[in-house]
Amino acid sequence: MFLPCWGDTLAARRRVVDTSHWTAVGHSLPRSAAAFTRILAALLTAVVLAGLITMSGVEAATRTSASLRSAASGAIALLSEQAALVMSGTFEPVVTPTWIAQVMENMVNPALGGGYIGEEMTTPEEFWPVSGLFDLTFNNSIGRGAELLDARVQEKLQSSPQTPLAVFGYSQSAIIAAVEKRTLATEYASSDLVAPVSFVLMGNPYRPNGGFLSRIPLLARVLTSSTRMTSTPTDTPFPTVDIARQYDVWSDFPTYPLNLLADINSLFGGINHWYLPESVNPLLKGLVPTVSIDPASPDYLPTTTVASYGDTTYYFVPSKNLPMFYPLRWIGLGPVVDVFEPLVRVFVELGYDRSLPAGQVVRARLLPGLNNLTVDNARTFVSDIRAAVAQGGQALADLFCPPKAPDPAPTAVPLTAPVATASPASVHRSTTVAARRAAVDVAAAALARASVSAAVRSAEPRPLVGASSGTRRDTDTSGQEFDSPRRLHHPSRH
Repeated sequence: MFLPCWGDTLAARRRVVDTSHWTAVGHSLPRSAAAFTRILAALLTAVVLAGLITMSGVEAATRTSASLRSAASGAIALLSEQAALVMSGTFEPVVTPTWIAQVMENMVNPALGGGYIGEEMTTPEEFWPVSGLFDLTFNNSIGRGAELLDARVQEKLQSSPQTPLAVFGYSQSAIIAAVEKRTLATEYASSDLVAPVSFVLMGNPYRPNGGFLSRIPLLARVLTSSTRMTSTPTDTPFPTVDIARQYDVWSDFPTYPLNLLADINSLFGGINHWYLPESVNPLLKGLVPTVSIDPASPDYLPTTTVASYGDTTYYFVPSKNLPMFYPLRWIGLGPVVDVFEPLVRVFVELGYDRSLPAGQVVRARLLPGLNNLTVDNARTFVSDIRAAVAQGGQALADLFCPPKAPDPAPTAVPLTAPVATASPASVHRSTTVAARRAAVDVAAAALARASVSAAVRSAEPRPLVGASSGTRRDTDTSGQEFDSPRRLHHPSRH
């Protein structure tokens, strides 16, 4: 604000210098006035310079403070905005808080190391005409969902380019996540920078080895023509976790569809596509348990297999029972099913080739190749048959002769047991019983004494009848006297 005054002063001085009239006047001014003018000009110059220095310092301090606030806010965003965009499956466009909590606890955080906060990501999740006569087709639903997801991902990356971001997809939304993964891979193909995005897929129809649409690419091109892909890519810089349950029709479809047992079981395997907690549906309790890849969770199965291929880690959760026999178990025939299910399971597994990597694209085949007809595979098959027969025989034995329940362990009595406070009625009963027991003991003791006295009396010697003059007093070895009959004297003995 000092610059206009400083400009006016300079203009005034120019007028004094350039105008001859003011020059003549200046020569006529006293020396003191000229000196005062120079001093005043110097003071104004000093004030202007001080103001400029002060303003520059304030601006610099403001810029520094803004930089610190920006860095602090970026650090806070890195800690608090590590989001996971959670989608649901077909027929479920609305992502509920319960589903987000389930996914974050059992899938996303265990898979990616924790620290992520779940956020709702709404997609159409429609499948005309199954979901509704006026709904989108499966292909259009996936296309629209991919557009919505890409817009949300780009928004997150622009606001926080260095903040990790996770995308979770299940069933239909797993295909949407796979499309976004390929889109990002194409976008960052020629860039040295890679977006910090990770993917977690569950029940993925595009799973390279097992996904229904990956097994039958013709159906993939018909149902999902807009994606121009048939399986999830595994050659990208984006870490991915793919989770599948055994016999899930969408993520573990048979390799050899000519195996009719495997096909029938796979159709019922739509029940194994249920990954919600088992408590949600009473029919699933005990048959289709909750899926968790957290080893610390009680729902984690130790028999879960983990394998890596390319940028993807694959989890394979085994199924306790064959889905084709679930209806029999629902009506209470589980013990009967246990007799023959092990043997049937061996023949169902012939419809799969479990020796191939989970990340390798494996299409449906008519018959196993000649390389599978080996002596080792034959021995394995015979061994599996024997184990299945033994298991079924044990189930049959348990059916007719159920195993006895083990005896309960004895309850240890503490040495210093607390004294229980008895009620008046119990005290009266215990007192009466004690009195009766005391009376019985006294009577028994009296009877015993009487018996002893009678025995002693019966053991004492009695005098002979009419031998009052024929008795004498004798002494025993202890010096006590007793009566004894006199001996008769016979002359022949003398």
